[in-house]
Amino acid sequence: MPAAADMVAITSDQWALAQIPSYSGNLQIPVSGTTIQYPARFYCDKNTPCSVFDMWGYSNVTSATAIGDLYAVTPAQYAERLLNPRNQYYDTATGQLADYVPPPVVIPLKTQAASAMVWIQQQANLASAMGQLFTADMKAYVKAIAAIAGGTDTTSTALPARPIDILTS
Repeated sequence: MPAAADMVAITSDQWALAQIPSYSGNLQIPVSGTTIQYPARFYCDKNTPCSVFDMWGYSNVTSATAIGDLYAVTPAQYAERLLNPRNQYYDTATGQLADYVPPPVVIPLKTQAASAMVWIQQQANLASAMGQLFTADMKAYVKAIAAIAGGTDTTSTALPARPIDILTS
């Protein structure tokens, strides 16, 4: 048996962590000298959304994320995340994993107007094929959209509503 000075001491909490089966089938507590490299076992990275790790489930942690770039999570948080995979982040205020809801994608008004111009062109092709003309409301809509798409209208904050009546009878 090695001398006590050469052995790695673990706490009762770490002993309890060692009793939890590893999902990888490998349970190996990584040590450096007589220090446990990942003492809390379960971690998430600092990304949003984050990944979770069982650091004692790796056969080799040589290329693993440095502990300074991780947050410790509880075994319950880790297990729940594996049972219910979803995007989460580590909420530093509560010390908990929280569901991540990405911010809405904001499409610039000029881009929206360019897309509306495609629809307008389709309507113009239809009107031409049918021998019809745009209504006054549709002509006003086309001018407003063209001004936004072309950059001459820089004060509008939303596209105008599409007219109900598009073609003359």
